[in-house]
Amino acid sequence: MGVIRSLFRVGLGFFAIGVIVFCAVGAAMLWTSAHIQDTYGGPRGIPEPVDVAIVLGGGTKPDLILDFPSRQRVRMGAYHLAQGNARHLIMTGGVMRGLGVSAAQKMRDFALETGADGSSILLEERARTTFENLRFSFKMMDERGWTSFAIVSDDYHLARARELSRFLGREPSGLGAARSFHYEPIPMRIAITLRETAAWGYNLYKAAAWWGLGLMGYNDEDRARLVI
Repeated sequence: MGVIRSLFRVGLGFFAIGVIVFCAVGAAMLWTSAHIQDTYGGPRGIPEPVDVAIVLGGGTKPDLILDFPSRQRVRMGAYHLAQGNARHLIMTGGVMRGLGVSAAQKMRDFALETGADGSSILLEERARTTFENLRFSFKMMDERGWTSFAIVSDDYHLARARELSRFLGREPSGLGAARSFHYEPIPMRIAITLRETAAWGYNLYKAAAWWGLGLMGYNDEDRARLVI
């Protein structure tokens, strides 16, 4: 019984530490999102013209209508395209399960509805995660000789996307902070905060695995198959 009690206390201690860390990460995420909105919202986000702005895919409803955060991301990308802050847009998001159409295509359709120039919009239709959004978009950039880029997403998501970009060896020249979080009902804000906080831990695992497999000699395709 003594051993069981000791193990229970140790487990309870680890659980308590996990809860504290989780709450701390969540609070930091909320503070960072507010800072990013103040710093990169609107025209401040891309101070110098870039070759391309990568608009990260969000969610789509079962009726194939983009959800509110996704529409906000597309609006922000279209704004920067119209202002000349970005010469092109990459809409990135894979085929959605059971819907038979990619998030990228629906994002492009919505951008056209806002008056965006369709000839300046490219589609990346394979990505299922933020890691893949960036990795596949960078590959498209390399194929076209583009070097400067910005990332467009919700303000609460941009910090994680920027760190993943840096992990992949690319430093964005700007960030397009779309505002959606503060317009959501409180239950949705709580869900977003929990999901984004958990995603930081999940991405830390993926980054560590990607780095470790690279040290073991795996190429990018093999690493992607094992990690993502």
